[in-house]
Amino acid sequence: MQSSSFTFADLSRFLKRAPKLRTYIIPSVVLLVLDYIILKNLSYLSFLFVLPLLITFAIDYSMFKLMTKTFPRRRINFLDFLSFFICNVYFIILKAAFPGYLNIFFDIVLSFSVAAMLRSMIFFLYISESIRRIFVPSLIYTLALFPGLILTHSPLEPILLFVGTSMIFLLGGYFFAFVNINSITTEFGQSPISVMNFLLNTGSRSEHDAYSFLKSIYNKEKETIVQTIDIKDINGKRKVVLVFPYVHPGPFGSVGTSNLPYKLQSLLDDIGSDLMVFHTTTTNSNNSVREEDIERISHAVRESMRHSNYVSTITRFRKLRAGKHTLGIIRFGDYGIGVMIPEREKFDDVSLSEGMKMISEMKKMGAADFAVLDAQTHFSYGAKPLENLGSIVSTAKREFFRMVPKDEARIGYSRVEGNSSALGPMGIQCIVIETSQKKQALILTDSNNILDSVINAARSSIKDVDEVEFFTTDNHFVNAGTLDMNPLGEKDNVQEIVELMKKAVSEASQDVSPCSMGFGSSAVKVSMGDESSFQNLLNKVSKTVRRAKYGIVLTVFLCLFLSISISDIIFYSVKIF
Repeated sequence: MQSSSFTFADLSRFLKRAPKLRTYIIPSVVLLVLDYIILKNLSYLSFLFVLPLLITFAIDYSMFKLMTKTFPRRRINFLDFLSFFICNVYFIILKAAFPGYLNIFFDIVLSFSVAAMLRSMIFFLYISESIRRIFVPSLIYTLALFPGLILTHSPLEPILLFVGTSMIFLLGGYFFAFVNINSITTEFGQSPISVMNFLLNTGSRSEHDAYSFLKSIYNKEKETIVQTIDIKDINGKRKVVLVFPYVHPGPFGSVGTSNLPYKLQSLLDDIGSDLMVFHTTTTNSNNSVREEDIERISHAVRESMRHSNYVSTITRFRKLRAGKHTLGIIRFGDYGIGVMIPEREKFDDVSLSEGMKMISEMKKMGAADFAVLDAQTHFSYGAKPLENLGSIVSTAKREFFRMVPKDEARIGYSRVEGNSSALGPMGIQCIVIETSQKKQALILTDSNNILDSVINAARSSIKDVDEVEFFTTDNHFVNAGTLDMNPLGEKDNVQEIVELMKKAVSEASQDVSPCSMGFGSSAVKVSMGDESSFQNLLNKVSKTVRRAKYGIVLTVFLCLFLSISISDIIFYSVKIF
């Protein structure tokens, strides 16, 4: 898998970030003061600068309430104030550099025309590629100047110029956005705008449109595996089934393998117990977008359970230092689970190929079978994928054969649901493992990662067990339609989440009883991307963004040249002065 400095978190922040409202107050006041110094007329300042901004806010807020797209208030504020800032700065520079060049009305309409470029580029990305759909919204800020021009008795010629220059900047912005996005469209065969719309907005067709682009990335049918651990009490009653599918629980929303834990639970509800679906060594390149793949995975779960080999002895869960990383490991009979924990060295996802190598290495050394998981905890923005498990594999092989399972497997299970946007439908699940040495709780949250603050608070508060370890399903369902990774704890009341965890641990502790554990494995064919598919997309986006930084300068200068040329022609041919 290719490494890159550009991650999904970078893309999220790039597309979603917008300052808070108070950020705009001081710059706005400063610009209005400078405008007044130039204009020396309070009516002009009010009608030509303040009034258009207020009209634009009113129209934008109303327009997006009526649309099926979600354009948050914070994003509207950013767009409208940025339009205001750009127009004002251009006006001030124009008057400072060429104080007697044009009539004041010509200067103002030239300045306001620039907003059409900004808005056309923003709406191209966030709303639609169709110029017909974004034509009027792109012109709202510039059109909002018309009442002010009329109230200040502007001559007709600047108004005519206004129409022409606004068209130049609108088309310039649209052309710039189209050319840059087209480079991605050419490589992947589909425009990424549908995905952007799905990530950023809501609408009846958003997932359908996103699917068209995503299937061009996740289009390789590959064989992977599904492993299960079937936990039953001594009477043969099933308590819970641990499921380890080597596909990634993305890409977004409810598309494909997103929300995989709940989808599998729904398809396998007849087995008589809950499933705990863990995050394995997979990345966003290993997503699947076909619904039929969910069916295939559910059949693989059944097949894996059908071939389970049961044991009844277990060791405690141990955490070890493996080079720069932390490895969690547990053994039951001749089977085991290894967990990559981003506790010391932060990472986000683990290469599927590395996970398969580790399983192979453990089996060569004598393990009957071995599951390799990524805990997907200790969230950190900008963390990179873990691409080499060399030192971890060596540590796992050494420790696995030192760990002799002598204790009777005593296990309890519970699940609680919570009212949090960061929790998927499976809520918080917990198994408690009791050995002669320790009573340990393994908590699985149906979330897209989890913050250290939640982990630390839970460890301090939970008293029913000796140790608590954390896992997440990495369910991308919780960031549907927002491009917000929304890790558990970032927007939540941490204490409320901790209370849910305490309840889960308490109930699982009360459920502890002697059990047998059946390990099974089954192959399954699903459609996913190449090992570096998703990273290639991010790299392409990063390259496009970098190239756009230079392209926008050329586009702006070209539009300025054309608009000033037109103003010269109108100004001097009509001989206003």
